[in-house]
Amino acid sequence: MANKILTFVDASVLIYAANKSTALTLARRMRALQVLGDPDREFLASKYLRLEVLPMAVCYHKSREVAFYQKFFEGAALRSVSLARDKYFAFFAISITPLSSSFGASSSLCTTTFLTF
Repeated sequence: MANKILTFVDASVLIYAANKSTALTLARRMRALQVLGDPDREFLASKYLRLEVLPMAVCYHKSREVAFYQKFFEGAALRSVSLARDKYFAFFAISITPLSSSFGASSSLCTTTFLTF
């Protein structure tokens, strides 16, 4: 598929996908892994997202979690965005729960989806 869905995920999506699930978090982890494994998506990331997830995993020597995040950031298009642009992302971030579906903001150039838990 030539036109992939540009997707900016919230840190919570990465955290749920990277950590072992409990009975309470299993549905969110499965949803996060489903979204992150979607071949029809191209992921966008900012330096701020990297700073949200990596420091704690590195500090507590969670090597599997660090490797997961690094693999995600290697595949994601790293975008430098201004603080105003990050506020735009945060304002339009959607909530993904097992009972809800994702929504996207579309334009003539691309479709962008903002995902958060």
